Order: sequence, then structure tokens, then C-alpha cells
Amino acid sequence: MSASLHKREVDTIKTRSQLNAQIYGNAIKNQIIRAKDLTRIIQYAVIAGNGDIKNYDHMAKKWIDTNQYVSTVQIAPNGVVSHSYPDKDGEKYKVNLFEDPKNGAIVKYGMKNDTTTIQGPFKLENGGYGYAVTNPVSYMKDGKKTIWGFAIVIIDADKLIDHYSHSLEALHYKFNLCQKNINDQDYKIIGGEKKKLVGAKSYSFGYAHCKWKFYVMPEKGYIVSESVKMIFILFFGVILLLSYLVYIMLVRRKQQKLDRKQAITDYLTGLLNRNGFDESVKRYLQTNNNMESSAMIMLDIDDFKYVNDLHGHRVGDLVLKNLANQLVSAFGQDSIVGRNGGDEFCIFIKHIDNLNISSRLNSFASQVFRVYDQGKEIHYTISLGYVLYPEQANEYTPLMRCADASLYFMKLNHKKGAAMYHDGMLEIKRERLGFNLKDIAVNLPGAFMIYSLKDSGRVLFANSEMIHDLGCNDDEEFLEYVHHAIFSIIEDPDRII
Repeated sequence: MSASLHKREVDTIKTRSQLNAQIYGNAIKNQIIRAKDLTRIIQYAVIAGNGDIKNYDHMAKKWIDTNQYVSTVQIAPNGVVSHSYPDKDGEKYKVNLFEDPKNGAIVKYGMKNDTTTIQGPFKLENGGYGYAVTNPVSYMKDGKKTIWGFAIVIIDADKLIDHYSHSLEALHYKFNLCQKNINDQDYKIIGGEKKKLVGAKSYSFGYAHCKWKFYVMPEKGYIVSESVKMIFILFFGVILLLSYLVYIMLVRRKQQKLDRKQAITDYLTGLLNRNGFDESVKRYLQTNNNMESSAMIMLDIDDFKYVNDLHGHRVGDLVLKNLANQLVSAFGQDSIVGRNGGDEFCIFIKHIDNLNISSRLNSFASQVFRVYDQGKEIHYTISLGYVLYPEQANEYTPLMRCADASLYFMKLNHKKGAAMYHDGMLEIKRERLGFNLKDIAVNLPGAFMIYSLKDSGRVLFANSEMIHDLGCNDDEEFLEYVHHAIFSIIEDPDRII
């Protein structure tokens, strides 16, 4: 073999060693990142439970079952471990993290800087060594960030390192895994060969203020072999690399799908959020070449603030979830249902019967809905506005604007019902009305209406007495009767009361 070919083969072996160091180093790093992500989930659970996680053992078991290298999960309010799973001996894990002679300083550093830290390796109760990924749990109080305590995930380091050690040994590689923590001056060997490998290729990575170096080299050094065995090992290494890359691609694709779903889903109700609703309706409109009759609906809960103030936000959330279920049950099969935000929901019914849609929506909106909390029955009602597609609007933005205007018109006149969009509703702007029409309707006696001096005296509002005095059943019939203008009543003597 020529010198140049020999050098090329040696360089190839070194490149494979470097590549293995990078692949397995990243694999270990990814497991530590997964543990950090789990501490964030625990953090959210703590904050959601106001410092207490109900069914902690059940949730902790689920977390551990889905993370093969996690041995223990803990929470430590004010630095003192209060919950640990699994905890066979009850009080064994309830220690003060700040008083730990070896890792206390690291924990204090994490609390002071509100940052994740890693402690270890340290001996585990069941044998072997572990790492503790410790993440401060903080919340805003009086405009300031306050540290509540810590969420802790303990990784079985032996199990993690052994998994990758066996893979490297099968490829006839040896390795050193070295670590340097915040308080360490130099790197220490924590896995693989006990003595430092000379000439090994290395890959460095860091996370949570802890640094590692992963050294890899062939068991026999960088010796070129012409044997079939070396060719087989090379082939096996390529297959392993390709398998790993395919695995990474599949995992990334699965994660992208999950991230995509979370990005368009409302966390409380499970419905589409505003972004998801926008995309779904626009996609349908682009493909609806036949311009089939549809309806855009916007609705909200009457006096929802009163529900929250009287019964609390927990009951308010029950009401929102109950309404979401009612909407899916009534419209979901051939509709797009979403939560616009707060107590406002939006529905796009793809196929409608124009003759029946009004009675269908009025029937639904006139109901009194009920939820039950601890044996107590709580009532609520809704107001609904809708616009017909393509008869009244044939693009997404005008549809939403007209549906919102009809909902607002419904809220101004009377709640608990449905109103279809008609010309003139868009001119009633919420921000331009410097008074509350509901208060006027409740507190002023007699029949009255509000109209604009501009635009030929267009009628903006009429209370129920005015509507009934003119022999009309609702606001839509009233506006049709007066032709939307006050002067049509004045000019026609038969219409003067």
C-alpha cells in the first residue's frame, strides 16, 4: 500500500472516530435536554397547581415511564425536597438542597441566576451514579419574578452511558467521557476507559453550565487493516450512521407534527385556536369552487365576567369547555369550530340550507346551558351573530368582520339569541359609541330608538318597547319595517304611533 493511500485510510479511520464522538456525544446531550424539558413540564404543573401537584405520584410515574433514563422526579419548594417519586422510604429524599456539601453551591448559583444547573455524578440509593437536572420554578408577583423552588429530574447516568458504551464496543471503539462542572478546575473522567486515551478524537458539548468532552478511538488504534473484518465493520458503521440519521429524521418529523398541532390548538378546549381557524377556513374557501352556501358565526358567553367574578376562574374554565363541547356536538360534523380568545368562539358551517339556518341558529342560541360544579348547577347563555357566504360576503376578512358586527348588534339589542348580518351593522363601531346602550335600554322608560343624522337618518338601535310598539317581533323585522331609516316612519303617517 502506498504512503499516500495509507495516509488516506488512516485519515478515514480518524474521521469515523470523530464522527462517532460527535454522534454519541450529541445523543447524550439530547437526553440531558429531554430531562431539562421534563423539569419545565413539572414547573408548569407546579404553577398551575399554585405550588401543589395533585396526583403527583401518578403524574411522576407517567413522566418516568416515557423517559427511559430518568430514575427520579422531585419538587423542592424553597430548596427543600417535598415530593419525590419513587420514594420507597418516605422521608429519605426530603433534604435541603442548599445544605448539600458537594452540590449546595451549584444549587445556590442556579437560584441566584434563575438558571438550570446539573449536579453529579453522585451515588444513587439503588446503586450506580446519577445526574440531577435542577430547574428553578419562578412566577411573577407584584411585577417581580419570585423563585418558588426547584423542579428536579434525576438521570441514571450508568444506564445512559452503558447504552452508548455497548454500541461503541460493538464497533470496536473505546472512549472517555469527561466532565467539568461549575466548581471544577479540570475535566474528570466519568465514563469509559479509566485512563485518558492518547490520540483519540474528541467532541465537546455543554449544557446548563456543565461541560463534557467525548473521546473516541478504535480499540487497536489507527491501524489500517486489509481484512474482510475491517470492511464489515466499516459497512456496519455506515449502516448504523444511516439508521441513526433516519431515526433522527423520523423523530424530528414527529416532533414537527406535534409542534404544528400545538401551534393551532387551543390548550383549554382542544378546539382550533384563532390561527388554526383562520388557516382552515381560508383553505376551504380557496377550494370551494362551487361557492356552496355557508355561514360564518361568531358568538360569546353573556356576562362571562360575572361568571368568573361570582364563581371563580376554575368554574369559568368549566363553562368554556362545556360550551366547546356543545358547539362540536351541534355543528362539528360539517363545520370548522374554533376559540377566538377569551369567551369568544367562531364557527364556519360548510354546507347550509338558507331557509333553515336562521331557525337552527336561533334555536341553539336561545338555550339556557348548564354546568355542574361540586353538585351546584350554574346557568349561562350565549349571543350569536352570523353572516351568509357568498350572498353577504365572499372572502374571509369581510366574513369575520360582518359576523363580528352582527354579534355586536345582538349584544346591543338583547342577549341570548342570534342575529343575522344586514347592511348598516358595520357602521355601528364599538369604539365610537361612548355610552352603553344596554344601560340606556334598562334605565330609560318608554319606547325609543337611536339614529344617525347623517346617511339619511339610518337607525342604529331600538329598544324592545319600540320594536313591539311597531308590531315587530325582533330587531331584524323592525329594521326591515322602517327600511333602516327614521325618516321612513316620519314621512309615512300610517307608521306614526
